[in-house]
Amino acid sequence: MTVHAPTLENTAGIFSLTFESELLDIRLDRIDTNSKHETTGEITIKSRRPAELGHVHQARLNLTSSTTRNTMAKFLTTKIPTVEWDKILEYTCIRVLEKHREGTPILHLADYQVPEGLRHRLFPYLQEKQASLLFGEGDTGKSWLALMMGVTVAIGTPQLGLHPEPGAVLFLDYETDEDTVWERVNMVSAGFGEPIPEGFYYRQMHQTIAADFQQVNQLVMDHNISLVIVDSAAPAVGEPEASQATNEYFRALRSLRCSSLTVAHVSKGGKETEPFGSIFWRNLPRANYRVDASHEPGAQSFAMQIKHTKSNNGKRLQDRAYELTFEDDLVRFKFADIAAVPEFAEGMTLGQRISAVLKNGALSVKDIAEQLDANENSVKTTLNRHKGDMFSIVNQDGFAPSWGNSFTPHDS
Repeated sequence: MTVHAPTLENTAGIFSLTFESELLDIRLDRIDTNSKHETTGEITIKSRRPAELGHVHQARLNLTSSTTRNTMAKFLTTKIPTVEWDKILEYTCIRVLEKHREGTPILHLADYQVPEGLRHRLFPYLQEKQASLLFGEGDTGKSWLALMMGVTVAIGTPQLGLHPEPGAVLFLDYETDEDTVWERVNMVSAGFGEPIPEGFYYRQMHQTIAADFQQVNQLVMDHNISLVIVDSAAPAVGEPEASQATNEYFRALRSLRCSSLTVAHVSKGGKETEPFGSIFWRNLPRANYRVDASHEPGAQSFAMQIKHTKSNNGKRLQDRAYELTFEDDLVRFKFADIAAVPEFAEGMTLGQRISAVLKNGALSVKDIAEQLDANENSVKTTLNRHKGDMFSIVNQDGFAPSWGNSFTPHDS
């Protein structure tokens, strides 16, 4: 009997082989090479033969060992004697090893056609197929904000200055349970006047992302996931202070080939400007956002501020603030004025303070300086530095032009 060459597909390290003439489907994943240069993988064999339909065998297989292959072939012959298992396994191991060692093919950039349009899954915060990080102290509303972003993507319509490319969302939960997340997603959706969106999926996690990558990757493919939200970073990576574990985490996220948003806590030792853990928590995400909050005891609402602390693919965004109000069965998000929240106003740059003053109308440099009790030359320098992106001259009156905001608040 001749074994015909199968079709072979490789999707993010999951190899699928179809032996059509033998009516067999073989899958190899979780491939790893140890210190002895032995490459092993988890093999799953299924039959489409009427007499032996369904699952045949699953085991860990040493792809580089002929002895291991022969042992498995003898065992499989006891299950389906009519198949030449030695040839099937030899071909499978050789071809998968070959493709595994080849890795990702080289790309000639001069011939590459950049896909049109899509640059963000959620403009302006979440870039397409890139990893973003949302970090801050406990009780700042990070998880609520992450869910709001996820619901916006799943609903697919603009909300609060956020412009989504519609897509399915997968929430990987390390902190709570399905009842809590369902309630929160329902409250956020209700605040937008919507039911829970069809494309919002949930999975409770018990292993690190790297350890559970094959299953997570399969879920991403099966449900055509566009955005993965991980809450939260420490249990998702296992050892957040270890460089290797952090690198493995972000390598796994990149391999999912979709946008991701990780919720994390701040660095220990009171350094609130950095996420907790290895320096790679700052370096490997393409965009980092710090969340701060202002709470009043007993109040039904609180304010949160989003500060763009790191950007690899463009300029940093202007700070933005939201107010969250909790009602019986919903939570409402609305824009908040940073200048009106004392905790946030203290950290405003001169440019942000000028912008806050100009919300009431155009002013001259002298008038701006007087209202802010700031140096007139500093005000003039800041206005000119951000001319076009933040400020513009709206009235040229002799030698004292009037300045105004050149952007619509919350849309930048």
